[in-house]
Amino acid sequence: MDFKKFDLEDIAILNKYLSQQEFRSSLFTLGVLYYYDDYFSPEYAIIDDTLLIRCKDQNGESNYLYPLGKNSKDLALSLNKITYAPESVKEDLKDNYKSELIPDWFDYLYKYDDLVNLSGKKYQKIRNHINRFLNTYHDYHYETISPDNFKDVVKIIYAVKPITEGGKQELNRVKRWINSYFSFPFIGGILYVKNEPVAFSFGEVIKDTLHVQIEKTIKTFDGAGDMQRNLFLKLFKDQNIVFVNRQEDLGDPGLRFQKRSLNPCALLNKYDLKKL
Repeated sequence: MDFKKFDLEDIAILNKYLSQQEFRSSLFTLGVLYYYDDYFSPEYAIIDDTLLIRCKDQNGESNYLYPLGKNSKDLALSLNKITYAPESVKEDLKDNYKSELIPDWFDYLYKYDDLVNLSGKKYQKIRNHINRFLNTYHDYHYETISPDNFKDVVKIIYAVKPITEGGKQELNRVKRWINSYFSFPFIGGILYVKNEPVAFSFGEVIKDTLHVQIEKTIKTFDGAGDMQRNLFLKLFKDQNIVFVNRQEDLGDPGLRFQKRSLNPCALLNKYDLKKL
């Protein structure tokens, strides 16, 4: 099979197939496959109107994602190993493959209405954070990311000061978007306080799910992260979004606490599948 490295010129081809996914998995998105190019080293081939992606698994070995397209299952059954397989794929192929859960790689899935409305006691702390922001910063506004204000996204990226080595790696990955953001089907927004950019998010929509790709906040603005997230989600109020995928925590304690505090409705596991 003739595999090709992911390039910006391939986005339309790849999106034709990735937009068919039924799994709500973050890994089957343009954003993740491009953003983590240094980790996954993805390559792709189109075989009988079916997309096959070869990438590195959590052990650094080259394996395949579940194919997407006309002959997904037939092509899958020709593979000795499938990595990062969603739960439904594991169940569908259980007679042909043994499965092993990949720890810490589950996606956090939320109900869109829950994160927008923030109703009930379980969201009291987040409502408090937003109210504190509103009481502290009266001169704020929110803008959709555009070529006219993208310089402010860059400004936030370079203002964020990572502490850990993992944070530094993440920031380097985020910087890759500076020259490629508008090549992707992303929607994003920027929060301003006194006309200064303080936080932004962007994501991509696949069917009924919004996949949040990046969130960055300048931490000196109290409550800005929760405020920005809520305003960002409201950008999608007319797109019939049911779920929000906020990706994995990869075992990071801080990320795990933050993602669990938003009360996910499901954790989407991923599996390694090996041919019986």
